[in-house]
Amino acid sequence: MIDNGELLTGLNKNQFFELVKAFQITYEDFLGQRIEDRLSSSSNESKLKSYEDYLFFLLYSIKSGLTYGLLGLSFEMDRASVFRHQTFGLRILEMTLQRLGHMPKRFYESLVDFKVQMAEEDQLILDASE
Repeated sequence: MIDNGELLTGLNKNQFFELVKAFQITYEDFLGQRIEDRLSSSSNESKLKSYEDYLFFLLYSIKSGLTYGLLGLSFEMDRASVFRHQTFGLRILEMTLQRLGHMPKRFYESLVDFKVQMAEEDQLILDASE
């Protein structure tokens, strides 16, 4: 996994493990328990048994753009499990990236706040296709 990590996740080994640490903190703060404890109390067998597994799954799914069915084949999960893990995990990842200051600001209280935020930028590109 890690030897080809940059190819599969977009992160080198050091970046990946730094993000794992931050992901773990956010996960535990959000749920109030460790992933190991959550798995031990569940009746379902999870393929994502560690923070490393979970983060790799998330980053790989984002980078590859595979369907739930193909991700399921890759990670030996059914489509519903892939959807559930991805949906929940992306929320944790987004909170993690927000904590680290790596997410763009998506809401401004006023036009003044927006102008202050953009004052240092030479060019602004908007993707308004959705």
